[in-house]
Amino acid sequence: MKNPKYIVFLALFFMSLLGAGILVLYDFKPLPEICSVGEGCYVVKNSAYNTLLFNIPNEYLGLVFFLFMFSLTAYQMAKPSEKKDFFINSGIVLASIFALYSIYLQVFVIKAYCKYCMVIDISSLLALVYVLAFRK
Repeated sequence: MKNPKYIVFLALFFMSLLGAGILVLYDFKPLPEICSVGEGCYVVKNSAYNTLLFNIPNEYLGLVFFLFMFSLTAYQMAKPSEKKDFFINSGIVLASIFALYSIYLQVFVIKAYCKYCMVIDISSLLALVYVLAFRK
């Protein structure tokens, strides 16, 4: 039987991948159903805080990061090792720190909410809770 911890992580990383993928898709074909002009998602996505690292939009960084985490977790399930487990846990901590910062920005600075960003942020925080609650 596969370790249920990694099955949970795969599901959470997949949800984050979907959220980031939808936001990246919007860059190529703006759809009103995704981010309506003037509404929360649009405001957050077009804020000055959408490029916090290397002047690359956060959704692109998130897409690459969660694709890596999803792949690493799948590989961990196939060939477990302590090193991969360490990198998965470290990635979750890093994603959770960014998630808390993102939520802070949406609530207190931008004062608008992006539903896709929140899915990514909540998934990251749930993964952290799972890591902390079920650590060895």
